[in-house]
Amino acid sequence: MGSGGGGPKAELLQKMIAEEGLESRVHMAGPIPHEKARDLLVRGDIFINASLTEAFCMAIVEAAAAGLMVVSTAVGGVPEVLPSRMVVMAEPNPDSLLAALEEAVQRVHTVDPMLQHQQVHSFYNWPRIAARTEKVYAAAIACKRDDDLMGRFCRYYKCGAWFGKICCCVAAVMHLYWCWLEMWYPRANIDIAIDFSKTYFGEKDGAG
Repeated sequence: MGSGGGGPKAELLQKMIAEEGLESRVHMAGPIPHEKARDLLVRGDIFINASLTEAFCMAIVEAAAAGLMVVSTAVGGVPEVLPSRMVVMAEPNPDSLLAALEEAVQRVHTVDPMLQHQQVHSFYNWPRIAARTEKVYAAAIACKRDDDLMGRFCRYYKCGAWFGKICCCVAAVMHLYWCWLEMWYPRANIDIAIDFSKTYFGEKDGAG
């Protein structure tokens, strides 16, 4: 078993390895430069991510691209990053992680590293990322929701019997704070970015 990376838990892990007599079975590689990460990854078969919080987790994408079966805690946005054939999800507790690891051991022989690398590349190549990002921005531009103060109060109020009222109170305080900032430093003194015009930029691209 190999472990890469540093951090405040490194000493605790080394102590645990020594207490359990696992020095011959667990290798602590320490901090790994990004350009060397692939060399470490391809030496294994299964990659384990045991994070308690994550937004996206690039590490599991890199591991899958290197041809490894991935085991990860299902936190944050992680469940949306890879298809189920490439990753086994677990709850963020030891028993669930152990069960997920046992499942990964049973499935690891089905992984074709080169095919998996090509599939991950097709998911996250830059043209596709740009197209998906553009789609999100287009949806935001097309959104016609009511964002004035009363419109926001109406949406916040529906968030729950108590939580909705708390959100309305916070919004009211923030609005008063914004009014105070407006008096202290009027918007007329601030350089305001021009509105994004989809038609304008489309015409420029077409003309160029």
